[in-house]
Amino acid sequence: MLLQYHHYRVNFFFTKGVKILIAVVIGALLLGGLYALFNTTIIPTLTSKIQGLFNYSGN
Repeated sequence: MLLQYHHYRVNFFFTKGVKILIAVVIGALLLGGLYALFNTTIIPTLTSKIQGLFNYSGN
């Protein structure tokens, strides 16, 4: 007994929409990760270094 597979052609706009949706989700995750990295690591370090430059006593 041979099984017959029915191949349904998916609409082009549907596949394009899914690709766009995946790209938006991945982009949002990357931006969220960068935002968290900047707020927890880069901004506090940069702030302390700038304050150290302005508090230089010249000795």
